[in-house]
Amino acid sequence: MSSRSTSHRIPGASVAGNTAAKVDRPAAVAAAPFAAWLCFAALLAERIRRDSPGEGT
Repeated sequence: MSSRSTSHRIPGASVAGNTAAKVDRPAAVAAAPFAAWLCFAALLAERIRRDSPGEGT
């Protein structure tokens, strides 16, 4: 499998990550868990919104 395969990647995240790594690699590595948390939190919030009864439907 090629390392350039992008079938499961988010293009914008890849570009931002590559750019940050070129500028300051330790900072880019430190930001990765934060980016992952933001994605998880967004998915969780959407799931809660979708599953909640009420006006938000």
